[in-house]
Amino acid sequence: MTSNDLLKFYFDYSTEVTNEIKKDFGNIAPELLNRKPSSESWSAGECFEHLIKTNGLYFPVFEKLKLSLHNSDANGNIHFKNSFIGKMIIKTVDPDQMKKYKSPKAFRLTVSNVRSDVISVFLKQLEDLNKLIETFKNKNLAAYKITSPASPLVRYNLGDCLMIIAYHNRRHLKQAKNAIGVLNR
Repeated sequence: MTSNDLLKFYFDYSTEVTNEIKKDFGNIAPELLNRKPSSESWSAGECFEHLIKTNGLYFPVFEKLKLSLHNSDANGNIHFKNSFIGKMIIKTVDPDQMKKYKSPKAFRLTVSNVRSDVISVFLKQLEDLNKLIETFKNKNLAAYKITSPASPLVRYNLGDCLMIIAYHNRRHLKQAKNAIGVLNR
């Protein structure tokens, strides 16, 4: 897979997530959005609040990275390779592997009753994030290193980061669907 292939994967995945959210959560009642399947589980709204908080922490990282982009790195056809740390994180957020993990402190929720417009806020944020990510087209995604917003000790490449965001969004969409019973229909 090349860096351009990875970007295509990211944008295709993001489009699928957006379409599913519009279909399954477009006209959801606030009480259903805040209903928890169990006391240990998040409501659908909490899943989206978590994604807003988590994805929001990447904006300053990407803005800073955008300033350091070089035209000499304009080769998105170079073979992409995940970093060791990136592979480990990608496994933990893989939507097909639903083992529970405690969120890093930086990503934890501080609310339990979510705002009624959480879906539209998330979709707008995802749209804005995608516009920012478009600036990385035709770049060697393995050449740029990201410091995780969760810990200054964790670094991975830009391509890993995009896969982490894509899988993390899908993972919590799946959890949100489960919270409102969409997966069980």
